[in-house]
Formats: sequence, C-alpha cells, structure tokens
Amino acid sequence: MKRGVLPAPSSDRLIEDYGAQKGRRSRRILVRISSSLKERLTKAVSEDAYGPRGVSRWVREAFIRMVCDDPNLETLGLGDEQDSPHDDRLELTVPRNSHFVEELRDTALSVRIGAPMIEGPQSLLIRSAVRYRLNNPTLFSGS
Repeated sequence: MKRGVLPAPSSDRLIEDYGAQKGRRSRRILVRISSSLKERLTKAVSEDAYGPRGVSRWVREAFIRMVCDDPNLETLGLGDEQDSPHDDRLELTVPRNSHFVEELRDTALSVRIGAPMIEGPQSLLIRSAVRYRLNNPTLFSGS
C-alpha cells in the first residue's frame, strides 16, 4: 500500500493524506454522490457565496451542524434512496490540522458499530449532511 493512503472499509471513498505524499497541508476526501445531489450542492454553494472552492467548507459546516442537532443520527440516510444511484464523486479538500477527518471517522465508526452491514458510512454521512443543509437553509443563515 502507498504511504499516506488509507483505504476505506468499503470501496466507496478514499482519504488521501497529501502531506505524506506531496508536501501539502491538506487532505482529500472522495465521496460517492448522485449527480442530482451534486448539482443541488453546487448551486447552493454558489448561492451562499462560498465561491468555487468553498464546497469543502460548506460541507464541513453542514456535517458539524447535523451532528450537533441530531447526535443520535436519526436523520442519517433519509432520502438517500431518492438520490440513487451514486454515480458521481465529490472531492473535498480539508486542512490536515482540521479535526473534521477525525470527527468523520469517529462518527462513521459509531454508525458502523450500530449497523455493521451498512456500506460506505462516511459517504452516507456526507450525503446526509448535504441534504440536511439543503433542507434546512434557515439554520445556516448566519454561516
């Protein structure tokens, strides 16, 4: 296995540590997502004035808010079957010193413990966070 690359428990995402390979201070997270959800996300990011590079920040904020508002993750996966198939990929870039990746991994682990047969918990968490923010825009008006 290449240095700095951590394969997911399932094959739907990969977290690559750029710092270990290319001297960068960021990590890349690849998420399986439907084309329609990705289009809605791109539109919302531009409407919220985050700019073309603000997708990662927008998604991080959505994830944090979703986990804070719904600590038991009762809304996890709601609407996921409507956004199938997950035929596209979303690339998020986060700072290496960000706790987001660790929070995402910890939350995905707790999801996997509660539902061991679930596939791609990290992608599921990201998709759920995106839908949560898209469906609750007033919660983020101060962001």
